[in-house]
Amino acid sequence: MANYKWHYANYQHPALVAAFDMSSRTPGGLMKNLVQRTGATFDATINGALTLANPLIKCKKTKCMDLDGATNWLALANPISGLSSCTIVCWINMDVNGGITWSRAGAAGNYVYIVSTFFRHASTLGFNDTRVIPVISRTYMVTTVLNAGISSIYIDAKYSERYSITPNIGPNAVDASAFIGQYFDASLKLNGRLDNMLFYNVALTPEQIWSIYRSANPRA
Repeated sequence: MANYKWHYANYQHPALVAAFDMSSRTPGGLMKNLVQRTGATFDATINGALTLANPLIKCKKTKCMDLDGATNWLALANPISGLSSCTIVCWINMDVNGGITWSRAGAAGNYVYIVSTFFRHASTLGFNDTRVIPVISRTYMVTTVLNAGISSIYIDAKYSERYSITPNIGPNAVDASAFIGQYFDASLKLNGRLDNMLFYNVALTPEQIWSIYRSANPRA
């Protein structure tokens, strides 16, 4: 039975739609989606140079992508298009706060945003902010969960909420495109490192999120 421990075999996890280790490139300047099931392509186009840095996950051997806040970002087909329940997991280490980790095409779209005072998960109908204040050059595992329209944010596998306009931020809009490392209008580019972005088509439970964090960071 599939589990939620972080290891290479989880790229075949039945709930995993797309997974990027942020270092694997296919021909043509594409970031390789490591989910190899039928219909789960989602390779992402690399814009700017693929600059690699040391991994943010303690047990990982391959490197991660270093984004410069200006020219580096990824464009991809939206792997969570139209879903009302889904999860995005990634590891992040910032040089400058203020960037978008993930966004779908279009204004007021679903996105994950880091500023100097909070992490934010937002969509058309509202947003949730965290109590965690991001620290420059510190690595975080950021997990955003959408469960039947209810948004939750976990930092290092711990639930964190500061406030929200409304607890129901609605399902993801149906669209064809999305971005990693910038907003839909090419603003708010990420300046820092991203490692292992995982997109699940289910809302992970706190126990499952902890399993990913603990297995990826065995000395945490």
